[in-house]
Amino acid sequence: MKSLFRQALDKKDSHLLVAETPDKDFACFIWAIEAIDPLGGGRLLKIVQYAVVNHYRTLGLGAILLKHLIAKARDTGYYKARSELSGTGLQIGNFVRDRGFSLVSRVLELDPPCWKE
Repeated sequence: MKSLFRQALDKKDSHLLVAETPDKDFACFIWAIEAIDPLGGGRLLKIVQYAVVNHYRTLGLGAILLKHLIAKARDTGYYKARSELSGTGLQIGNFVRDRGFSLVSRVLELDPPCWKE
């Protein structure tokens, strides 16, 4: 299984992990950047993008990439890891919660032109 993964980018403030098949077919990726937590002030690993190709879903590849990324965050002194979900990204909310993430904020939205008292 390890041969499926490669560390595509590893700079001080950006981390990209990619999973691909032995034939080099792209399966999934996770990309995170370093930020400063506006609330706690520590180094924060912010997950920017995360995607799994449809026919590779349910194989656990995304979970393995996430596990590797979080282990790297732990081992390199990040204060927290954060994933902000919106739009279609909300569909992975249960996936990340099942892996230890907890809800820390909510954004509520109202469309004033359609609002009725």
